[in-house]
Amino acid sequence: MNYAYYIRKYPIFFASLHIAIIGDRNKKWFMEEIRKISKEQIVMAFVATCIETTARQSNTDYNEIYKRMERVGMIENYIIPNYEPLHSESREVLAERLMECLKNWEEKFYNDNPTKSPIVQEIILSNRIGAISILLAERLHIDHVKALKLFYKSNTCAKLHDHSTGLYLYGDLYVADEFMREMENRQ
Repeated sequence: MNYAYYIRKYPIFFASLHIAIIGDRNKKWFMEEIRKISKEQIVMAFVATCIETTARQSNTDYNEIYKRMERVGMIENYIIPNYEPLHSESREVLAERLMECLKNWEEKFYNDNPTKSPIVQEIILSNRIGAISILLAERLHIDHVKALKLFYKSNTCAKLHDHSTGLYLYGDLYVADEFMREMENRQ
């Protein structure tokens, strides 16, 4: 088996287990293989470790932790520049510190940008959905509550909630038109 390939591919894993796997007699060879790994690969593996460990420790999906860290700029502005002091911490201590840091950064981020707060975003979206349901009720000549129910069951509503679609950038009239097109295509 070609261990050199796997050592270069998964350096952090092998670095943490090298004594148990190869023993003292192959330590020199192992260290030579580790030296061939780029600093960037080691740092990126550490960033991934930060995300994964913090997610596991906080019982949160890794993708949620990544998005939160990315949103406040923590990866580029804290983890990577502070790789040297951070990587010497145990995983448990690191996860606790990163979670505390993330909460502090989010608090500052949302205090500096109050409209980006999840609560404010939820309020804005709720008001938009209310306005859209009123428009739909008028167009469809139905009760407002029924219009709201129809909208919530639609793909248009799902797209409005999914920022990757960009639908949230359009006005309420456009979103109502999208809903009407969706209803026409269903028939």
